[in-house]
Amino acid sequence: MSTAPLISSAANRALASIADALAEKDARRRNRLISVALEQWASEDVEAAGAWSLAPTGLPRNVALAAVIRGGVGAHPLATARYVGRLSVECPDEADELGHDLIFALGKNGLWSAAAAWATGGAQVNPEWISDAYARWSAARPEEAQASAAALASPPAREAALSAIVPANPRSS
Repeated sequence: MSTAPLISSAANRALASIADALAEKDARRRNRLISVALEQWASEDVEAAGAWSLAPTGLPRNVALAAVIRGGVGAHPLATARYVGRLSVECPDEADELGHDLIFALGKNGLWSAAAAWATGGAQVNPEWISDAYARWSAARPEEAQASAAALASPPAREAALSAIVPANPRSS
C-alpha cells in the first residue's frame, strides 16, 4: 500500500500549468501564467495553493499570495479570509500587505461588508485596513459604508472608518 499523499485534481492541473509556465523565457509572462494557475487552484483549494505559494517558487512571494487571495475570494471568501487571518499571525512582516490584498479582493467581488468586518474584527485595530476597507466601500456605496462605520462599537475603529469615508458626489444624486 502506498503512503504517498493524494494530490487533488486541482493541484495536479495547477502544478502542470505552473510547470509549463516555468519554461516561459519572458519573466513577466511567466509570472502572469503562474499567477493565473494559482488563482484557479485557490478557487478550489485556497489552503493548498497558499501552502505552495509559501515555498520558494521563483515567483515573488507577495505576488503568489496575492494571486491565491484573488482566486480564493472569488469562490470561498470566508475560507480565504480565515486563511489570511491565520497567515497574518504566522507571518507578521507580511500581514499588512496580506490584509490590503484581501480587502482589495473582497471589494472587487462586491463583498464590502465582509471586507469591513474583516478589517475591524481583529484582536487589534489596524487603522490602515479599516481605512482601506471603508474608503473602497464608500467609493462604491457611500450610504452603506457611512451607516456601517457609524455603527461600529469600537471608538478607534469607528474613527478610522468615518475618516476614510469618501463624500458622495452631490452631482450624482
